[in-house]
Amino acid sequence: MFLPSESNDKWDFIVAAPWLNSNELESYKLISGKLQTSLTESELLQIARIVILDPEDQVVKFLQTLETVEELTGKFKFEIKQAYLLRSMPES
Repeated sequence: MFLPSESNDKWDFIVAAPWLNSNELESYKLISGKLQTSLTESELLQIARIVILDPEDQVVKFLQTLETVEELTGKFKFEIKQAYLLRSMPES
């Protein structure tokens, strides 16, 4: 999750998985449905958007190499005020 500094304190929920497709509405419905059953209404209102990335995307590859979220500073076209990264690494 990224909290862009220009976001009015609304989070971007970013997810990458081989079984999700950013071009298919069903993928967004699946993630949205899971969020709705897991979060309170107040928590849901703090999410600005859902972003689905391809697991092979260079942004995903970069995020998988991070040691700390501080390494995000200056890496994107927008400033990240706060971030939470949960990741699973592919098996070697």
